[in-house]
Amino acid sequence: MQALKKDGKIELLRFLAILFIMSDHMGHLGLKDLSRPFTGTWVFVEFFLFLSGFLTAKHFDKPQAQLSGSRLESYVTNGVVYTYKKYVRFLPYVTIAVLSEYIVRYYEYLGNHDFYHFYENMQEMPLEILMLSSAGNIGTRLFPLWYLSSSMLVSPFICMVSQIKNKYVKGIIAFYPAVFYYLNRSRSIGAHDYPNQIIRAMCGMLLGVFVYLLSENLKSRTLSKAARGWITFFLTFSFCAILFVSYNGYVHITTYLLLFIAVILLTFSEQSYLPRFSNKLFLYMGKLSMPMYLFHYSLAHWIVLAIPEQYVAAKILVYYIGSILLSMAGLALVNYVSRVRAKRKAVS
Repeated sequence: MQALKKDGKIELLRFLAILFIMSDHMGHLGLKDLSRPFTGTWVFVEFFLFLSGFLTAKHFDKPQAQLSGSRLESYVTNGVVYTYKKYVRFLPYVTIAVLSEYIVRYYEYLGNHDFYHFYENMQEMPLEILMLSSAGNIGTRLFPLWYLSSSMLVSPFICMVSQIKNKYVKGIIAFYPAVFYYLNRSRSIGAHDYPNQIIRAMCGMLLGVFVYLLSENLKSRTLSKAARGWITFFLTFSFCAILFVSYNGYVHITTYLLLFIAVILLTFSEQSYLPRFSNKLFLYMGKLSMPMYLFHYSLAHWIVLAIPEQYVAAKILVYYIGSILLSMAGLALVNYVSRVRAKRKAVS
């Protein structure tokens, strides 16, 4: 199995992207009119969609043992297995975050002994925990979960596309739906009415598959030192431009999309002179990104209940530091359980 080596630059950007998204969601703290940097950074979800599709394509770009049955059956089976293994590891974080969100929303029913309405509002909770909520038009109580739910639902299809052997066919299938979607972004990207979330996840991940093909093509070429120097310059410029545009709150979607593509493409082509920076700190920060994405939303609602409106600085501090600490605790717990299970399996 081909190892998927993580690049510290990408892991750092994953962590920063979550901080930027949290800034854009600060309105849930009751601070909608607060003057601050990093607004309009909801578009960083696209970075995660591109990266997810890219890594899926990379996973399947290797010699595979054919399963029994037809090629189509093998493709489907491989896709379902990959999807299960990828998303089941998020289940502990999703469960904690969803439970927290439902409690903060509906605890008053319990206080009033109104068990009927409490139960009525809790009925959708199992679907959210199983990351199936984007399959319907009701949506999610834990709003950020739409990304994970939609990605999981379209993942088997992305896996099937990624397993196509002919790179030209794969490229065409991946390229055209994504182009049509993002060229029509003024009425679609960022909209959450059903079924746009699933379409957005599918097209974003397909574009990631296409970027992977471009990256592998660039990686296979023998470039001069001057060419690699230019790649290093454009990669550095893209990183800096992302930070500049985000800080100033410029919601230029085309600029963001091109910068995301450039960073992923040039980083994984391994043609730049920039080091990987794959140290433990950056890799750990990358691991924190998903639990932070899931935990910050319900934490914001708890903060509104616990901290008076006039304590703006305290709200922001607890919002960021609390999200990081909760994610660190969640990650440590999941790692501990995984080690215990591995030891038990080794003994048996």
